Amino acid sequence: MSFTTDVANWTAKVNRNGIRVMYAMSEAIYAGVVLRSPIKTARFRDSHRIGLNKVATTVEPARTIRSPLAIGHPLTSQDVAFFKLSVAGLRWADEVFVSNNLDYAVFLENGGSRQNVDSIYKATADDVQASADRIIRGALIAP
Repeated sequence: MSFTTDVANWTAKVNRNGIRVMYAMSEAIYAGVVLRSPIKTARFRDSHRIGLNKVATTVEPARTIRSPLAIGHPLTSQDVAFFKLSVAGLRWADEVFVSNNLDYAVFLENGGSRQNVDSIYKATADDVQASADRIIRGALIAP
């Protein structure tokens, strides 16, 4: 092999690994936000948006109609499918934004729900930051 080929292979590996880490971190953030969301009607939980390199500013109807779930209820197949579709074009060094533009999102983030008195986004960011080493190792070990 030539030096050029070695460098090209190394660059490709760094790119693949970087995308895997970004995907895993984004998935952990999205899952944390969804699982912390109040679910009295599931409207807020189903209204999180994911944007690549920008905040998704749409306020769309909830993705599903379902009976109320408990906070911390596992992600549904629709939640997983939405995440995968939203980050399908993820590239190295992209920024992933998870947001919710419902008019009462700030109220809930600031502890306004009796269902969940903690923040949603900040608590998730704190948890993911504390777990970053484990998430990164898992992403790099995964097939």
